[in-house]
Amino acid sequence: MVGGYCRLGAEGWRIARIVYWVASPQELRWKTESASRSLARGRIYVRDCGSASLGEECGPEGLKEPLDWMDRMDMRVDFDTCVSVLRYCSNTKSLCDGKRAHAQIISIGYDGDRFLSNLLVQMYGSCGCPEDARGVFDRMRRRNVFSWNIMIQAYADNGRVEDARTVFDKMPERDIVSWTAVMNMYGKCGRVDDARNAFNNMPQRDIISWNTMIAA
Repeated sequence: MVGGYCRLGAEGWRIARIVYWVASPQELRWKTESASRSLARGRIYVRDCGSASLGEECGPEGLKEPLDWMDRMDMRVDFDTCVSVLRYCSNTKSLCDGKRAHAQIISIGYDGDRFLSNLLVQMYGSCGCPEDARGVFDRMRRRNVFSWNIMIQAYADNGRVEDARTVFDKMPERDIVSWTAVMNMYGKCGRVDDARNAFNNMPQRDIISWNTMIAA
């Protein structure tokens, strides 16, 4: 029920919040079976809170309430919850919640996961912290082309043009997204000649590349 209401957006979230607290584990803490169900609902609550936030306001305090609750219950966060929380923080630029999520990811041993590391780089870039994004990037054991692309984007979004170009130049392999990101970055900061050079050097182009060059 909580999950269903959360998917209805901001109004549904308010209803879900009432349902959630009616099934509060504090009231059921001596009933093992009921308490277990409440913990499961807590996971659904945080996960769906993240999903509902894509384009919607997920309550007045974002994820503070469910994250506080999970800390109090010493509850192990599952992988899907980590993914949703990080996406929520990226979309809402919630740096404080993002750092709490990062700390939990480290504490449960998920920090070596490439997918979550990519989301952390993206989250820190979206929240205006390219140095934190670079720290996560540098600690990644295995990077893929997406890892490099989001690091470039993290620098580009925060006006770090030369740093973004340095990362681009060090890429072991580039795809069309890599070239387009650099071209878009140059266009946004008025360096049209550099954007054109990137465009001319692209091994292949798509409609997005052409539109980006036209916009530059």
